[in-house]
Amino acid sequence: MSGGKKFGLGVVGIIIVLIVVSVVRGRGESVVEVREDTVAKRDLVAAVTASGQIEAKSQVDVQSEVTARILRITVKEGDRVEKGQLLVELDQVQFKGAVDRSEASLASSEAALMQATANRDQAKRALDRALELRRSAATSDESVEQAQQNYDVAVAVRRSNEAQVLQARASLKEARDNLARTKLYAPISGRVVRLAVEEGEVAQTGTFSRDVGLLMRIADLSVIQAKVKVDETDVVRLELGDS
Repeated sequence: MSGGKKFGLGVVGIIIVLIVVSVVRGRGESVVEVREDTVAKRDLVAAVTASGQIEAKSQVDVQSEVTARILRITVKEGDRVEKGQLLVELDQVQFKGAVDRSEASLASSEAALMQATANRDQAKRALDRALELRRSAATSDESVEQAQQNYDVAVAVRRSNEAQVLQARASLKEARDNLARTKLYAPISGRVVRLAVEEGEVAQTGTFSRDVGLLMRIADLSVIQAKVKVDETDVVRLELGDS
């Protein structure tokens, strides 16, 4: 084959390759999808990410209102309890003693009041007689004044005894209330999610610290809520009712 023919075949081959490459490239082009829609007013959805904790919406801390040793705990952590169910029993010895002393004090005060009432009534009768005698000139003014003074003293003594009776009744009520507080009952129905004490420990009143007096925590797990800490830059994007 001559040199001229070889050159011609080479040119033809190059042209064929270029045509094939062009066709392949044409087939490999991506198709752009075009979507048509009607312009309308719509809500824009924005997500806010935050971390927090899940907890029961309703939960109650069971605390002792008196200081006493724990004799019995009737539940365990995780137990289901019903409202009014007995949870804890405390030592009642000192509180029963306080009730006995208060009852004795009240009885003594009531007896003193009865005596003071009798003395007042007697002094009133003596005063009435003295006044009657003075009208008939059968007694002196000094006797009437003395009778009046005796009556006033008797009235004052009775008022004092009456106040002592009221105080004794209040003390007895407080003693009985403290005795009743030695038994703790479930304030709500729910589950014991925390038990902070054991039998034999001393239950504290928790006057200065909530955790000091905590015996257990009961939660109603039927309604759960999430407490999250949202960044201040995202707070403005939130509204009540968002989900």
